[in-house]
Amino acid sequence: MTPVDTSREGPNLRMKSLRASLGLTQVELAARVGVSRQTISMIEAGTHNPTINLC
Repeated sequence: MTPVDTSREGPNLRMKSLRASLGLTQVELAARVGVSRQTISMIEAGTHNPTINLC
């Protein structure tokens, strides 16, 4: 696996680059983190800003 320099990318492009460097499709990443493929797509396109819900 080759290191990816993501220091100049926004969060959406950083996520896309890291996903690609791991060889994962949007479907595979979505299944691993428990969201839909559409959510991954929107995050990577920069149209969705995910939040973390704290209890």
